[in-house]
Parts: sequence; C-alpha cells; structure tokens
Amino acid sequence: MNKERAEQCLILKCYGGSITYGTNHADSDTDIKGIFIPPKEYWIGLQNVRSVEHMSDEFDICYHSLRHFFDLAIKANPNILEMLYLRDNMYLTKDVPKHLRKFGQKLIDNRELFLTKKAKYTYMGYAFSQLHRMDKLNKNANTNPKRVALVEKHGFDTKNAMHLFRLLRTGLEILTTGELHVHRADKKFLLEVKDGKYTYDEVIAEAKRYEGLMEEAVIKSDLPTKPDFNKIENLLIEIVEEVLWNKRITINKI
Repeated sequence: MNKERAEQCLILKCYGGSITYGTNHADSDTDIKGIFIPPKEYWIGLQNVRSVEHMSDEFDICYHSLRHFFDLAIKANPNILEMLYLRDNMYLTKDVPKHLRKFGQKLIDNRELFLTKKAKYTYMGYAFSQLHRMDKLNKNANTNPKRVALVEKHGFDTKNAMHLFRLLRTGLEILTTGELHVHRADKKFLLEVKDGKYTYDEVIAEAKRYEGLMEEAVIKSDLPTKPDFNKIENLLIEIVEEVLWNKRITINKI
C-alpha cells in the first residue's frame, strides 16, 4: 500500500516530533503521523500492512494501520500514545476524509484505556536508549553532520540528552498524574540541555535521579498494572465493523 492509498483510509492525521513538544526551531524536520483503516482484503485476505512510510524534502511521514496502532498502544509505546494526547492545533483533521474523522475522535475519547503502569518500562526504556546513543556518539563519529557538530562542541550528543529528559519527565508525569503531556511546559530546560548548558556528568547524574523517581512512582501510581484487553478489543472491533461493514461507508479497493 502506498502513501496515497493510505491517505484515503485515514481516520487520524497529526504532527509529530519537535513541533508537538514545543522544542522545534526553523531548521527542524516536519514529522507527520497518522492512523488508517485498510480495506477488507487486508483484514480477511492474504494481504497485510502494518505501516506506510514516506520521506520527502518537506515531510517525514509515517501512517500506522489501525491494528498495528492498537498493538503498539497496548504496549504503551511513547511515539504511539502521543498521537492521542496532542493539542487541538496539532491535528490535521481537514486532511482526513470527512466520513472517517469520527473514528479518530473515538480513539482520542478512549485514550485513557492505553495508559497503564507499562509506561514506566517503555518511557524509561526509550529514555535510556537515548542515553546509549549519546554514549555511542560520544565515542564514535556519526555520519549526521549536525549531530557530529554537537559532539564536537559539547563532547556528547546533547540532542539525545534532551530526548532522554523529555521521556523521563513525561513518563514520570504519567505515573504520578495519570496524564500524558506531549507539549512540554519544561521546554526551556529541555532546550538548555540541547544547548549544552549541562555537562555530561550532570546529565548522567540527573538521569539516574529520575530513574529512582520513576521506580518509586510506579509503586504508588493509581494507573492499572496492565490494559483492559476486553475493552480495548471491543473498541477495535466496533471501529472496524462500522467502517468496513457499514454500507453507508465505502472504502474503494486498490
């Protein structure tokens, strides 16, 4: 399935990345995300599709099929959960077929189903993968000129350090408040990290402190330990049945 075909089946389209965090600048890439419902042959036939990606000079696009979205959301994938917790102006609703928009809204209306204590493990896991990249790039040259410049200037990849703290702080907020704040109120701090205000040793020490805070928070958190799979499965079935088997809603075959 190509980008154009997926766009005919979109139920949700939004911005992703730095523009949603509030940390973007004039040279930032523009990330676009979306969720689409493939036609019937991808559900009951031999064909299969998980996601559709497309890169151009203007946009980096990634559309997830509905089932793949659910699979990742159940696991508390940070990049997936963010799509349901954006500010209104981050949703590109006009680019979604009018008769399918309500299904994207249905996902947003039920987003709390996907917030569980699993967030501790995924957000911490993603955070420390940034730490690993920061360490790796600190020791080995990277082919990305912009990242090499950061290493040469600060001694380590400060952009990875920024994402490290964004993930740790967001994960901690989920565990303590039950809310996911994609747009960062702490963007001043995050940009200071990226600008190299803090040393490598300070970054490591603060990351370890947040690791301890998250370990404590998951014990006290009111979030469920795991998702309610029955409710989530019923939501998926409800959406798919209405889109694919409702005679008033037609998605043409390829």
